[in-house]
Amino acid sequence: MIKIQHVDPNYIHQIWPLVEPWLIPVFKKSTASKYYDIEHLKYMIIRGEQILLVGTNEEGEVQGVATIQWLNFPKARVAYITTMGGKLITSKENHEKLINWVCAHGGTRIEGSVRESVARLCKQKAGYTAGQINVEFEL
Repeated sequence: MIKIQHVDPNYIHQIWPLVEPWLIPVFKKSTASKYYDIEHLKYMIIRGEQILLVGTNEEGEVQGVATIQWLNFPKARVAYITTMGGKLITSKENHEKLINWVCAHGGTRIEGSVRESVARLCKQKAGYTAGQINVEFEL
């Protein structure tokens, strides 16, 4: 079982060496690197544009991390997962903690854009559904 906590932007510099190794693979495997790199992400978190969530075990060791950008609409408050690494959705119990955190902050949905392999993991382990297919057109 893990404990999920929000990291206050004032403490990002202290915790960054512990969470960065969990985030580096995201930029190697996803399209996130088309938009920003890991240093940009760090400063978006510090400025409050994104939120860093850290999952730790009973010994306080980092087991997974996620970054979230809130999207607010008239009928929904979406926790849009911009990056995720580790064990936050590998079990129903861990994912339940993420859901509880999102709900406690007024969220009504969790969404994100992922590769097909990650989508399968999200469906199998955490009960996600595949909604719309994202398309893109680069200018």
